[in-house]
Amino acid sequence: MNKKNQTKICLDNSFRYLNDLYALEYKGNNCAWEQPIVRSTPPSERESHSCVFYRGQIENRPKLIIYGGMNGHRLGDLWSFHLVDFSQWTQITPSGLAPQPRSLHSAVVMGNRMFIFGGWVPLIISDKNDQYANEKEWKCTNTLAAFNLETNAWELLGQECLDDNVPRARAGHCAVAVNTRMYIWSGRDGYRKAWNNQVDKNEFDL
Repeated sequence: MNKKNQTKICLDNSFRYLNDLYALEYKGNNCAWEQPIVRSTPPSERESHSCVFYRGQIENRPKLIIYGGMNGHRLGDLWSFHLVDFSQWTQITPSGLAPQPRSLHSAVVMGNRMFIFGGWVPLIISDKNDQYANEKEWKCTNTLAAFNLETNAWELLGQECLDDNVPRARAGHCAVAVNTRMYIWSGRDGYRKAWNNQVDKNEFDL
């Protein structure tokens, strides 16, 4: 190719994380989106998190529970949003041994517990003293954890293993709870991933 006719192409994969809330009202054959007014500070911007619905047995208030995700690093925080007045985000301070922060995991509710399975978890953190530092590498996991939605306590149920009865490590799968069973399906089982494998901003001369 003649260098005088070279065309420079820039692939800009830039984006921004979001933390806005929308609700879809569906009645009959009509549906409409609305953006509820929120009077408290929402969770930080993120992607690849999970959200479940739960009505408390003690306080009997319907709420959403947000867990994990990523915004440059894996997250392991918990937030609740009360649906009665569409106004209050509350960060949950859990007790118990928390699982590793993760993204692209699955979450379902059975009884009064939220079950978390799989996802991407940090493998190497640039600063071990800073839990919010960017990870250098991350991997798929097949760990299973349960969060008691009444006592706000983590209950770790399983560890990574190669047992035939445990699903292999994965992320980006789907899950659903049916009575006392949690079904998971599909996903990606790549073991490790590094930042230098990600598409960011590149320029090519053609």
